[in-house]
Amino acid sequence: MKVQNPSLVDIASAYTRTRCTTVLSILASNAKHKVWLKPTSEMSFLYGNHVLKGGLGRITENIAPGDGVVVMFSMSDVPLGFEIAAKSNT
Repeated sequence: MKVQNPSLVDIASAYTRTRCTTVLSILASNAKHKVWLKPTSEMSFLYGNHVLKGGLGRITENIAPGDGVVVMFSMSDVPLGFEIAAKSNT
């Protein structure tokens, strides 16, 4: 599939859930914003929990609340999923 100027939403909606590994690879290669998790936070994220600031290994610059981010595992650059960035009020 060839898309002119694809957005993350367009790419994600173009594939079915059965091709999740492929979708995450495409999203990871095209994403502006990425978040790498510490190994201790990986399983928590995969079970659907929020990732706290202490669980982040590194992040790309200029991520604003509401931006879509690709979540990567540790420093090995294996994509785990995609989420929306948030900022706490405290």
